[in-house]
Amino acid sequence: MAHQMAHKTAFQVPGEPIFVFSIAGSFHPIDDPQAATARFNEMTEHLSGNIARILDFSECPLNVSDVLFGLEYDETMRRDDVLTFMVGSNEMVALAARAAAQEQYGQIHIEVCANVDEAI
Repeated sequence: MAHQMAHKTAFQVPGEPIFVFSIAGSFHPIDDPQAATARFNEMTEHLSGNIARILDFSECPLNVSDVLFGLEYDETMRRDDVLTFMVGSNEMVALAARAAAQEQYGQIHIEVCANVDEAI
């Protein structure tokens, strides 16, 4: 049986190399990061230089498994030209940022923000 897809939106902040991905509802820790990576690559293929990516999980309940699989399957986080911000008050968002900084996930710095406006 296929999982229930989360409600997702993706947009670019007008005139800026900033892309916001909002996820609400259920989250599939393999399919959703892979789909988000593909969508991000499509949206940014014409850009050069640093790009900011904001992942808004404020309306998405995450668990430890979601975090660990998400970090493994989200290839965008390992790009040198991408700065990643995570939004949400769920402890799992903070856990994701701490885990990403570990050697096995590439020592990636993720900034955790309270809301999308703060991340922008």
